[in-house]
Amino acid sequence: MEHLRNRCVGPDRGQQRRGRGAVGKQRELIVRKGATMRANRMRLRRSVLVLGVVALIGGASVAGCAPQQPGSSGEKNAAAAEAVSVSWSPTVDCMVCHVDQASSMDDATCLAGAHVSEGLTCSSCHGDDAGLASVHEGVTTDDKTPKRLKTTKVTNDGCLSCHEKGDLLSRAADYIGCTDEDGLTVNPHDLPDTPGHVDVRCVDCHRAHERSDPLGAAPELCLGCHHYDKYECYTCHE
Repeated sequence: MEHLRNRCVGPDRGQQRRGRGAVGKQRELIVRKGATMRANRMRLRRSVLVLGVVALIGGASVAGCAPQQPGSSGEKNAAAAEAVSVSWSPTVDCMVCHVDQASSMDDATCLAGAHVSEGLTCSSCHGDDAGLASVHEGVTTDDKTPKRLKTTKVTNDGCLSCHEKGDLLSRAADYIGCTDEDGLTVNPHDLPDTPGHVDVRCVDCHRAHERSDPLGAAPELCLGCHHYDKYECYTCHE
């Protein structure tokens, strides 16, 4: 009978307390999980917001880098920013701007290449420091690089500082290219000392930065003044 009474009465108070404790823990676990889920949702919302801001900034950047219409302020500002002023000195690397001339210095068939192989540099021939400094004033990298010298010159004295006059005379002693129609032959390295020959320079025939034929250039240079193919003075005009 006692056994039946215990079964009808049900669990004792200790079991009830243990049951309520388990339920409490379960509820606490559910509350914690809910809080975690809410925190995760907040993080997700913040991430979406940050990505949206980044996308907005990126779109503005792309729009700012988009091609501008010709003549627009963006294009002008970019061009102005890219232009760099040129500061010339005797030790500057000329080949940074003078690209065509630089290529000839690697060409052994050009006089420039032959001179470089002997250890010469740009300033060895282009010694007009004052003239070169003046012509480079206000120049920027956007300016067009001239093909030929206009303000400064490579002088005969510069050439003769290395090439002896006597050696040049003997080299051209047998050259007959400069012969006029009367049979008068002139050594192009020994021109008569007349006012018309004062401005004749070595580089008129001997071009340093291009492949040239000085043997063919010499008679052409003479005919530039001696139009009637007569070298002797006072024989062309009555």
